[in-house]
Amino acid sequence: VNILKAHKASLNNGCLIQCYSGSADTAKALMKLDCYFAFGGTLTYKNNVHGIEALKIIPRDRIVLETDCPYLTPEPHRGKINEPKYVALAADKAADILGLTRDGIADLTTANALRLFPKIDLSQK
Repeated sequence: VNILKAHKASLNNGCLIQCYSGSADTAKALMKLDCYFAFGGTLTYKNNVHGIEALKIIPRDRIVLETDCPYLTPEPHRGKINEPKYVALAADKAADILGLTRDGIADLTTANALRLFPKIDLSQK
């Protein structure tokens, strides 16, 4: 947080905190820096209390999902190589925590990613 604060002037295009599993208090400090927060497989770990509590307080327009392949595979595949298809498990967990459907979390996080990375062209699917 202190490093980002020291370089706040350089954060004019946003900032992504990858694989967020920090505390809600740290998330609050990072929110003041206009950060986005990426959640992946670790969200499904039963001992990831900090990440779950943080997800609950982060503004919905600052949440994205990630795979972090080949690491941090979500339950029930933990211990195996992570694959992009497993992001659905993180999406389901995030949706459950936030009271959304899978489609709801997909729409929300896709809109957020497009705002964070405006040069992404989804028409090239």
